[in-house]
Amino acid sequence: MHINSKSNIKLDEEKSLEIFAGVIAHEFNNLLSGIQAWAQIGEKEKDENNIRKAFKSINEACYKGTILVKSLLNFSKSQELDITTTNINDLLDETINLLAIQLEKKNITIEKNYSTIQNIMIDKGKIYQVFLNLLINARDAIEDRGGCIKISTSVKDKLLEVSFSDNGKGISKENLRNIFKPFYSTKDKHRGTLGTGLGLSISRDIIRHHRGEILVESAEGKGTTFYIVLPMEQSFPLVG
Repeated sequence: MHINSKSNIKLDEEKSLEIFAGVIAHEFNNLLSGIQAWAQIGEKEKDENNIRKAFKSINEACYKGTILVKSLLNFSKSQELDITTTNINDLLDETINLLAIQLEKKNITIEKNYSTIQNIMIDKGKIYQVFLNLLINARDAIEDRGGCIKISTSVKDKLLEVSFSDNGKGISKENLRNIFKPFYSTKDKHRGTLGTGLGLSISRDIIRHHRGEILVESAEGKGTTFYIVLPMEQSFPLVG
């Protein structure tokens, strides 16, 4: 398994930042255009129901803007690591417990295959964020009929591997090439799973700043598996 060097990480970040300004401007311009349009309608409208509709649409656009800003802040701060000794299996269980009720409502079962693993030096909060994002993605990929998410941990050649595997709808080859790009989302807005398109980009950034890598395999109609690979022996600080 190839682990990118710090110089390669820096180069990759610089390439991502080159597209950030244009993408951010585009996203916020869309929101502002919608707010302006509804504000103009509300200003001229006399029907009380239509005025309420205009205010509701403006409020929804502002909420989406807030989510976008929070995602951008998380992306920009993802280099800052707060290192602690952590049990990976326990951290995975914490993540599963947070979504337990939602998973049960969707008839999704969790199959755990944990190896006995010694504690590892990581930023617990950041890795938890990655685990949560991958678990949510797996949940959203499974249709309402229910399904299964398999979570495994193992160590080989001093590398920790954590995998999240679902039997959901899978990802097309075209989308698979782009899923780690900032603001790229495959989630279906018609099913209420619209995302900001920053989750996987942030997750990869976090993992790479732990000198690790995140990989994906998928087949349409069969499901998707994400692999997180981290070196068991870390040397910090990694950034700065």
